[in-house]
Amino acid sequence: KTVFVSDYERKKNEVTNEEYLNTKLRLGNNKTRYSDINITGLENDFSELRLSYKLLIQNYYREIGCKIFINMSIDKSLGNATIDVESRKYGKKFNHKFSRNYETRLAIQEGYTVQKIPEKATFDAGQFGFEISYELVEGELVQHKNLYVNTLHLKPENFDKWNEFIQLLIKSYKKNIVLIKSDK
Repeated sequence: KTVFVSDYERKKNEVTNEEYLNTKLRLGNNKTRYSDINITGLENDFSELRLSYKLLIQNYYREIGCKIFINMSIDKSLGNATIDVESRKYGKKFNHKFSRNYETRLAIQEGYTVQKIPEKATFDAGQFGFEISYELVEGELVQHKNLYVNTLHLKPENFDKWNEFIQLLIKSYKKNIVLIKSDK
């Protein structure tokens, strides 16, 4: 949080909130647009930092016949955090513990129905883990994602468990939902 807040405070007069989030979060692609941006928790070190925004990403799907494939995992945090157990001799340090909660919503447009939703994926090793689940709520598909690291130091004897966690997380990031054109 401290790094985000100090960087944000330094740049807030130079760029718009949309420009700042686009470079800081690097979600989607170069056509990503942010709106309804709300940032809370900047006041002190003890409050929770919350970022909320609407994200519009053009051409972020694949259409094959009457099916549309969409990957709702826009943020792929820790997706490249595998540890090379052969070459790394000492523990891995983290700058801070964290818990990140994401809620991604996809409005299901008229004329489409949800054909496939990925199953819930979880991994809990105590010191680190994640949960990704989906639900259909009032015409929207909602992805809930929680990702956490509850340690500042990972010992070498935990590297294999960490890599198992990262591999399952990467596999979960690759899951698509499938929409199909309705016969209406």
